Amino acid sequence: MVSQAIVEKLALVTVDHPHPYNLVWLENSQKVNVYKQCLVQFTIGDIYYGKVLCDVIPIDACLLILGRPW
Repeated sequence: MVSQAIVEKLALVTVDHPHPYNLVWLENSQKVNVYKQCLVQFTIGDIYYGKVLCDVIPIDACLLILGRPW
């Protein structure tokens, strides 16, 4: 997932999500509609370059987690 604020700030191109869904935050049981995706390019040092297709949601985090966080 990528923050909607980052997408807007960097003027990244979004596409419609092929299967929109609702996401429920556990903290306050608020529903978030996920209906956009964005291709995010990133690098780790000078060694690794990658691209990942992320769902766009309104979050305040700015992390890139590779793999499964659970």
